[in-house]
Amino acid sequence: MNSDVKIKPSKNKKIFYNKPIKTPAVNKNYKKKRIKKVKNVSVITVTNKEKYFENIINNYLRQDHKSKELIIIINKDNISLENWINKTKKHDTIKIFKINEKKSLGFCLNYGVKKAKFSIISKFDDDDYYGKKYLTQVINTFNYTGADIVGKGKYYIYFEGENILAINKGSSQNKFTKHLAGGTISFEKLVFKKVKFKDLTYGTDQRFLKDCKNNNFRIFSNNKSNYIYVRHKSTNEHTWKMSNKKFLKKCKILKKSKKLPKID
Repeated sequence: MNSDVKIKPSKNKKIFYNKPIKTPAVNKNYKKKRIKKVKNVSVITVTNKEKYFENIINNYLRQDHKSKELIIIINKDNISLENWINKTKKHDTIKIFKINEKKSLGFCLNYGVKKAKFSIISKFDDDDYYGKKYLTQVINTFNYTGADIVGKGKYYIYFEGENILAINKGSSQNKFTKHLAGGTISFEKLVFKKVKFKDLTYGTDQRFLKDCKNNNFRIFSNNKSNYIYVRHKSTNEHTWKMSNKKFLKKCKILKKSKKLPKID
């Protein structure tokens, strides 16, 4: 997963990165009203592809945030639940469940949330890359903004077929927003009492965010660090079916890279 291409984190102090921010402008009105002290997080990954097993596990084990658990939902009938459990049995914070492949992504996510024991839910996609500070950043953002939902509106994208590292244009970071990348959605479990994922396989994440906004929950986009959305050559690998050629037109190309860049 690593290469000699390294993305350096911004030196701007007004970003929600690895440490608490001392004087963030966005914080000023929220600290007095609502400062959170969350620290425990349940990571949920839904997958229907055997080949992403190692990526799922590595994304979780890479995290330097200590108080966490991983819930994997297998959504494919021909993937062996027993085999996956045996391969992860030395990790007592990893729990794996299997749901009939006819069930939707939304159904699987709701099931995972019900199995989660911690107050923060963080959705990881099976094929993306999450840097070691990802969860630390998520927790800090909750605690220092008072947001109900946290994620990334601006993010790195790696186009595998084109060997291109890019970033999406025109999206917000370090501010309250309406839109986040689906693979970066984290939310307080309290949100789930009012808003659940719809019984959908396509458009699940954005419908969830829309419903959260309609229920007056606050959505915050932190900065682009610690995450890469991996765009595969075949659109069959994605629920978002936009062609890579069209997608690239919406991005700023940063560099060519034959391997997934290192962002830790």
